Amino acid sequence: MDRSTRLWAALLGLAFAAPSAPAAAAEFWVDPVNGSPTGDGSAAAPWQTLEQVVEDGLIETRHWDTLPYEPGHGFVVVNPGAPVKAGDTIWLRSGYHGALFVRGAYNAAPITIAAEPGEVPELRGVQLSAAQNWILRGLSISPSHGPGPLTQGTIVFVENHGWHGPSWDITIERCDVFTVDDASAWGATEWVNVASSGFRIDG
Repeated sequence: MDRSTRLWAALLGLAFAAPSAPAAAAEFWVDPVNGSPTGDGSAAAPWQTLEQVVEDGLIETRHWDTLPYEPGHGFVVVNPGAPVKAGDTIWLRSGYHGALFVRGAYNAAPITIAAEPGEVPELRGVQLSAAQNWILRGLSISPSHGPGPLTQGTIVFVENHGWHGPSWDITIERCDVFTVDDASAWGATEWVNVASSGFRIDG
């Protein structure tokens, strides 16, 4: 078999061995003002808050098949059949979305949580623990968005968890992260007891 024949044979083998194309990525919408927990996540019938979407198990993801985490183990599906899957985008509209907390959430492809163009979605905090393939884009993240008095803490926290596993492939971009809009009137007490750290990455 000459060189050109071998090349064509190799290409033919690749063509037959190629996996079927993945399902097209889907888009979902969340609207604190006009949404509902009973919506279907469409632009016309959005869910209500991002916190509700996570707590109601509307995101299909994966966790390690054995805990505590040990290298070399595989994954099991969490929330099988949930509408949001790896590769999808969740568009957030203006208003208060609560807090984003996920732990043990490894996506085969990135799930993007982003502000819909022209919108300003608000979160009081973000914690991604033992997580993979999450993208956060264009969000306003501040404890001042939430109810109750301000307390010192970390606004965005990404961690490797000793029991649930490491985190990687996390992207946070074009987000506005702050404690309060205007701290010009603060004194020593506020700076010591109220000011929060913007980011903490434990790994």
